[in-house]
Amino acid sequence: MRRIGRIATKFFQSFGCRVLVSDLEWLSGNDMVPAYLEEIFKGVGVVPLHLLVMPDTYHLIDEKIL
Repeated sequence: MRRIGRIATKFFQSFGCRVLVSDLEWLSGNDMVPAYLEEIFKGVGVVPLHLLVMPDTYHLIDEKIL
């Protein structure tokens, strides 16, 4: 897990937020819930994105998701 992701997770959890993640590597040893990307965008209030800009992540979020 990247450092900024760990910091953001602890920040949101300190406010009682349930943290959903689509990357299963992030789940180890943390109080987070696995979810598909589509699930994350349904009924959530805040969606911080912590990812590298790469061909796989380019246009990951589009008008269909939003």
